[in-house]
Amino acid sequence: MDQFLDPLLIAALALNFVALGVSRMRAGINTLQTYANAYLTNGWTNFAVQAQIRFPSGGFGGGIGSRVNRSTGAHYAAWVYPEGSPGGSTMVKLVKFQTWTSWSYIGASFTPMQQVSLPAVGTNWHTLKLGCFGNQISVSYDGTVYINMTDTEATPYLTGGVSADLWTDTVGYNMLVDNVVVTSLVNNSLNSIKPVIPLASAPVIKSVVLKGGIAVITWTANPDSVYRLQFKDDFNSPKWLDATPDILATDTEASSTNSIVGVPQRFYRVLESY
Repeated sequence: MDQFLDPLLIAALALNFVALGVSRMRAGINTLQTYANAYLTNGWTNFAVQAQIRFPSGGFGGGIGSRVNRSTGAHYAAWVYPEGSPGGSTMVKLVKFQTWTSWSYIGASFTPMQQVSLPAVGTNWHTLKLGCFGNQISVSYDGTVYINMTDTEATPYLTGGVSADLWTDTVGYNMLVDNVVVTSLVNNSLNSIKPVIPLASAPVIKSVVLKGGIAVITWTANPDSVYRLQFKDDFNSPKWLDATPDILATDTEASSTNSIVGVPQRFYRVLESY
């Protein structure tokens, strides 16, 4: 059974964790020469975590974590490194963290469990998946399995949560994470850790333009999908209000209008209807 996740904690990291396209958060940029991690307090045993990730130009790299021990930071991580990254240009690495800031394998510090070259990463969205069953681990990228291996150390990680991780080197940046989903694995074969069709991107607001007393909100869209614009005037308010009517997208962008006459500030989000 797939389980969509709501974020519980962030640490100086720009994220868009989305559950069915409706839950979102953002933070950052974190201090140079540091790690940033966002994790869930949930715990699972044999499962695969999938997410869409995106880097800006000049991003160092990061990815998703599995079997996260939130007390120590120990976890497996699948990290993608964009073009020109000092960590390795256009690569995916499977890393075994012992703490939030240190990692090693077979006694060698800062050595990945395995690393593989990737096709172009660029600044587009990519689907990353990390699956674990027992001490077997699989990493797929955009629907292709790049790493299949067994953790041969005496202490494999067997349970834990999921995370999003990045490293900021000499230039600050935001890594986006979207459409996070956990899938339970029900047998002892890596054949059950299969990449899935990349998830459609959740809506991202591109612009809010004020025309008189009317705000025009434009967002990315999937053609033939229905979207609902919501707003609130107090960011700390738990309640979002609907701006009707719903919008049927006919292209890769959609927009809606909202009156803001007499309103000093307003916050918006967009939900995709399923």
